[in-house]
Amino acid sequence: MTTNVMPREDNQWLSRRGIVKSSGALAATLSLAGCLGGGGSGDGAPDSLTFATWGGTWQDVCQKAALDPFAEETGIEINYMVGSESERFQRLVAQEDNPPFDAAQYPTEYLARGENEDMFYSLDSELIPVYDKVPDTFKSDSWLVHHFTASALVYNTNTFDSPPEDMGVYLDTDYKGRVALGEPTQRSPAFDLMAFSLYLTDGESYKEIDEAFEMYKEVVDTMDPKFPGATEQYGKLFANDEIDIGRIWAARSASWAADGTAIDYVLPPNGSMTYSAGHAIPKNISENKLSAVGDLIQAFYTSDASKTFANDMNYPTVNPDVEYSEEVQSNVPTMDDIDNLLMPDFEWVGSNRDDWTTRANEIIQG
Repeated sequence: MTTNVMPREDNQWLSRRGIVKSSGALAATLSLAGCLGGGGSGDGAPDSLTFATWGGTWQDVCQKAALDPFAEETGIEINYMVGSESERFQRLVAQEDNPPFDAAQYPTEYLARGENEDMFYSLDSELIPVYDKVPDTFKSDSWLVHHFTASALVYNTNTFDSPPEDMGVYLDTDYKGRVALGEPTQRSPAFDLMAFSLYLTDGESYKEIDEAFEMYKEVVDTMDPKFPGATEQYGKLFANDEIDIGRIWAARSASWAADGTAIDYVLPPNGSMTYSAGHAIPKNISENKLSAVGDLIQAFYTSDASKTFANDMNYPTVNPDVEYSEEVQSNVPTMDDIDNLLMPDFEWVGSNRDDWTTRANEIIQG
């Protein structure tokens, strides 16, 4: 049995007007009472654990690859809190003393922010055996990356005979009404802004955020963009032939293309950022859950689980012991590919995300 505490992501996107009308939606979502993180008492293993992640296809693959096998092997019931990283992080901040979930997946900049605010347990190989094997680039004292990919410029192959040249296509009026920016309260504008900064500085810096916001505002004011929230919503816009241009993860674009969507991606010549996400354990969960939570996280890094994520989502593992078939290897980036991508300053991004979200939302609402 599985239970979702927050609703699964669906095929909804917001227009600029829709964002203004729904400005109270996040507060309403975060006011949902209760959680399902309990289970077990005394010194024994827990009866259940609550895992916080994204919904849609991602949740399905997490269950298939790691969580269902873990539940079957241990007899521990897995409940789910699904939603955007912002929603789930705010829930944890609000309930830090009594966390609403026992383990969570977040983008790495959220993991860095949580670590800075002393919200997570320290990790080691005794708790999560794969920990020592993972390269230092993909871990810290209290978080562990699970997957990575490139932040890419994506385009509609029904519209484009060849890839667009660079992020400047966002201001090409031929595509007015058919470009997408992430809805800022659900998808932080961080990676859109870093991509604009790289474009505007000809690859010199991803941190010229004020200049990037000028371009962001011009896109909002002149291009009538759509604002998908969840990653799944981004994919649906392309599948329904509603947009021509976006900025999303290369791995997800490749997965949608494999499913028949008219989409492809290009890494802009001015540079591309690395996107990564991984696991953390809230600091104040019950002590009797900690060992089981470590085993649950370890389940994501096994050979079988890693191959499922690579096959189904084109996300590579950070476990260096996993070997892929030649066919799979040709479709996923390797850790060597990181050399050709830019790794964000996670602490910088994490400390500025809230401000950037507010600024982006103010621009959209006018």
